[in-house]
Amino acid sequence: MIAADHDEDEGCWDRAASRPKVREEGPLRGWPGSKTFPLLAVILGTIASLGTEARAQEPAPAPPAPTPAPATAPAVTTREVQLEDEVRQLRDMVKQLSTKVDELSQSLPAKGPGSGSATGSGPGTGTGAAGTGTGTGTGTGNAGRSTSTGPSSQPDISATTGGSAAPRGPLEPRRTSRFNMPGMALDLPAKVNFGPGFQIQTEDSEYQFQFHDLTQVDGRFYTQAEQTPVHSTFLLPREWFIFSGRLSKPFEYYVAIAQGIDNVNLLDGYLNVNFDPRMNLKIGRYKTPFTYEFYALGINAMPTPERSLFYNNFGLNRDIGLMAYGSLYDKRFDYAVGIFNGTRNGYIDSNDFKDAAALINFRPFSKREGSALEALNFGGSVLTGLQNNVPIPTVLRTNVPTTGNTAIGPQFLTFNNNVRENGERNLWSLHAAYFYRQLSLIAEWQGGIQSYALTPNLSPHTRLPIESYYVTLAYFLTGETVSGRGILKPKNNFDLRKGKRGLGAFELVTRYNYLGMGDQVFTDGLADPNLWTNHLYTVDLGVNWYWTQFIKVYLGWQRAEFGSPVVYAPNRFQQTSDQLWMRFQIYF
Repeated sequence: MIAADHDEDEGCWDRAASRPKVREEGPLRGWPGSKTFPLLAVILGTIASLGTEARAQEPAPAPPAPTPAPATAPAVTTREVQLEDEVRQLRDMVKQLSTKVDELSQSLPAKGPGSGSATGSGPGTGTGAAGTGTGTGTGTGNAGRSTSTGPSSQPDISATTGGSAAPRGPLEPRRTSRFNMPGMALDLPAKVNFGPGFQIQTEDSEYQFQFHDLTQVDGRFYTQAEQTPVHSTFLLPREWFIFSGRLSKPFEYYVAIAQGIDNVNLLDGYLNVNFDPRMNLKIGRYKTPFTYEFYALGINAMPTPERSLFYNNFGLNRDIGLMAYGSLYDKRFDYAVGIFNGTRNGYIDSNDFKDAAALINFRPFSKREGSALEALNFGGSVLTGLQNNVPIPTVLRTNVPTTGNTAIGPQFLTFNNNVRENGERNLWSLHAAYFYRQLSLIAEWQGGIQSYALTPNLSPHTRLPIESYYVTLAYFLTGETVSGRGILKPKNNFDLRKGKRGLGAFELVTRYNYLGMGDQVFTDGLADPNLWTNHLYTVDLGVNWYWTQFIKVYLGWQRAEFGSPVVYAPNRFQQTSDQLWMRFQIYF
């Protein structure tokens, strides 16, 4: 901590000319509060001088006189007794005030230019509750403002806490303040880098802070006009602000604030304990280990804009719970298993039961570098538990950004108002993923049982069978190679400037996706067969255009074909639905 020098005479006035003198043997001699709080010291000195004058007014003792007769002994005057009591009280008050002011003078920081609870060094700007700043800029704190400027060639930053943040020379020793209490801050050299994300970390990587942003802007236009409540529209399906890092290497944190369509909420918030990569412990709200496409593929890196019919309508999504996961056998085998509330994409459990989810993934040839099978993945996942809640979602759609009822995708089934999820939920998924050179091939077969019942008697009890599968194929026309789905850096960025011209990277994408449910959804009164269907398929065709590793554009077409006509507006039905899809994405 750098403490500002304090001029002891700054703001002080001549005490000798402004108040009665106090005898040197008085209670204020050498008192430290007299310099820190001059006005209060003068008041206390005046009180003390009154006590001295009161002592001077006391009558001098007279020589002993013959003891008079009791009847004629003079009595002590009432005024003298009052003066003695007042002097004693004033002395006690002066002593107490002196102690209090001295304690205050020790606990408050010295006044000086640029003082405040702000810190700043290195490139960047920051604001915090206690005032933190990193960079050539301003850090704002509780008690003041401080500006720090460092040379642009400085390879690292050194955080400071409290006091003035004035620059010091290369050989000037760091000054510390008596207020820099142990445990309040760590003064560590650090380095800053960008891409992907903005990152500050110590030189030994023990402490780390990262910021990421995901922004997606969609244009969704339907060839079938006048749909209700779905319309052709521009929308913002995702705006995520992501904060992550380490509070020492074993303890990692992740917090994501999300704006999705029409609401803002906490997307993720968890602590990850990582002492050994063979077993990590994750506590909080995060992605559950069910289906490969959700657990292993980030939405920013998927070939298609949205996930499959099965996951969007029946997957658990994010949930609050406790999970163990890791990699074994020289990172050839991945596993994850956890216990969760079981409420799809929710925060509060709707019943006393908890769900269990688990996923395994094999990469048997991952150590054969250059082999055609090096990036082959296969495995499966399960989800099981008991439910007693309103169906989530109540409306099943062809494409949605998350499990919910937002009307941005054509609906193919809506549960009746008296339906509840009630009973067991047992779902499974088998997956295979293959990446080789320019090719990405991902497939899953999914299914299981979801139980429902009708209110108010919760009968009849229906165990509804569900089955689904999809196959996704993607191929880079511009030669970029993949070993998985992550951030892709084009060979040439999209650029129109002279001398830097490039087209970016182009990837062709297609997906076939089928979903079917048992006839019980109609025969047991869960939905109206005159309005909806219990099976459909979708076909996606499109192209991903990567401008840079941070900017991606998707242009495509999705066709949905329903097993029977479904209502898309009052008294109007459609057998197929065609959607033209554009997405602009920023992720760093």
